[in-house]
Amino acid sequence: MLLGTFGTLTIPHAAEISGLLTFLAEHLPGDQQQWLKKHHPPFQIDIHETTDYRNADPITLKGIERAIRSGQQLEFTYRTPRDGREHRHVIEPEPLIFRQGHVYLHGWSLDWSKTLPFRLDYILPGSVSVLPTSSVKQRPDPRAYTLRYWLSATIARNKVSAHFPDHQVEQHEDGSATVTARITDLFEATQTLFRYREHCIVLSPPELVERIRASATKIYANYNRSEGPQLRSSEDATLLTNP
Repeated sequence: MLLGTFGTLTIPHAAEISGLLTFLAEHLPGDQQQWLKKHHPPFQIDIHETTDYRNADPITLKGIERAIRSGQQLEFTYRTPRDGREHRHVIEPEPLIFRQGHVYLHGWSLDWSKTLPFRLDYILPGSVSVLPTSSVKQRPDPRAYTLRYWLSATIARNKVSAHFPDHQVEQHEDGSATVTARITDLFEATQTLFRYREHCIVLSPPELVERIRASATKIYANYNRSEGPQLRSSEDATLLTNP
């Protein structure tokens, strides 16, 4: 199972993990090695990568990890995904984390006085510098919001998934449910709740409601333009006119 999981990944250290697992497998008794070759694993872990990290700059990655291990401030140039502009950042880095198909670097920003997320593939290669200043061990916790959202019976009639901390569910007689939780990242909450599509209504906080409303309005406008979306086939046209 582990060999199948890490054998094809490109995230940092996947090759080392795969190499270790291969080494261990090669040192099993002969009959067990033959068993591994003949049998397919009955369980798989789908670590869905949406970014290919095979061309990630090893020197940049090594500098980031050195700053994390030594507890030192890190300086780098970041290209923002929205407008492609480059900005210089100085942060106190936290361990790299793989989430939603990407590797992220989180860290306390000295300029913004809060913790910011940075996608590893948007950090410019060769721009990383480990500073001599040590990171402060404790920083203020990020702002927390009370999240409340309603789920239709289509989603909530079975067990409701716990996507956020302090997850609490109030079931209603019609099969729907209201979920209360705690969040600190409005962007991540938006990405998560959009997956429920029309089966979810965000009730609070107001900042998240406004984000969802603005995105939904833009989506509606995209599908209701006078010229309409570009259709590739008669089947596409049928789907749009007869949803």
